[in-house]
Amino acid sequence: MGPGIVKQGELTDPYYFDFISFAQYATINRDIFKDPAVVFNEKIPVEVGEDQPQQFVTVVTKRDPSLSNDILAPTHEQKVGSAILQRLDETFGNTDASITRFEPNSRPDAGKFALGVPNLNLFACLD
Repeated sequence: MGPGIVKQGELTDPYYFDFISFAQYATINRDIFKDPAVVFNEKIPVEVGEDQPQQFVTVVTKRDPSLSNDILAPTHEQKVGSAILQRLDETFGNTDASITRFEPNSRPDAGKFALGVPNLNLFACLD
């Protein structure tokens, strides 16, 4: 590892995926903890042809008033985690690589959790 290992645009490279994830979460954390907006502009992608540059339309979005600033981060974590688990269930639910189920609010140790996902390839979910 060293300088230049991450090549821009290499979406199948796990290092690039990690880099993009880090950049996104750094931005999210900055915006969540430093005077988060209640009303903001959101760019929504527009369907375009494969050989066309991506286009966006700007939409004014108002945050759910029940989401106070102090619960933005945990709410985001919960929603992202739920979306990831849902996608993993859709992809691997009826296979040998399905995720082991644990009781709600239980805290399985890392070893037990690791045994539950031995064949899981997260990059297969990105298709």
